[in-house]
Amino acid sequence: MELFPLLEQARRGDIQVLGRFCQELRPCLVREVTRRLRGGWTEDWIEDVVQECLLDVLRGLHGCSANSEVELRAWARAIARRQVAILIQREWPRLESAIPIYALNDLAESSATDPSPGFAALLAVLAAAADELTPTQSRLLWLRLQADATWREIGADLGITASAAKRRYQRLTASLRRRCLRVQA
Repeated sequence: MELFPLLEQARRGDIQVLGRFCQELRPCLVREVTRRLRGGWTEDWIEDVVQECLLDVLRGLHGCSANSEVELRAWARAIARRQVAILIQREWPRLESAIPIYALNDLAESSATDPSPGFAALLAVLAAAADELTPTQSRLLWLRLQADATWREIGADLGITASAAKRRYQRLTASLRRRCLRVQA
């Protein structure tokens, strides 16, 4: 499907064509984003990046100076590349600093890396506690500690109020803290 005629209709003021324009442009953006985010942790973000691209396209239509199909597609691909770069810039520091929970077992089992037997015992307790978390508790911890989400965002994700999300988090961390203190004693 040719996108440029749809763009020209939108420029003439036909806002009804914008939905179809986005539907036709979406596969192009999906291909571009998927090509750049293939493999690893970034695959989970493809759909979000495509949505951000579509929003940027709609916001930028008034400033789009494309005069042909090729120029329009190049402009859209440039938006996709920028959104991929924004994602990596935003998310990479969080991922780089994170210790995956599954790594706790490996740390606990390798006593050569830690001179303190108490540290190994603490890691073993944390690994066991992580295994016992419900999916909702895991999601709650991930959203707060890994994704740095607000209480409102966490509540929306879990289908509860922001204050309920905060209370659940406080109870969960207090429970984990008590469990760790028992090892220390």
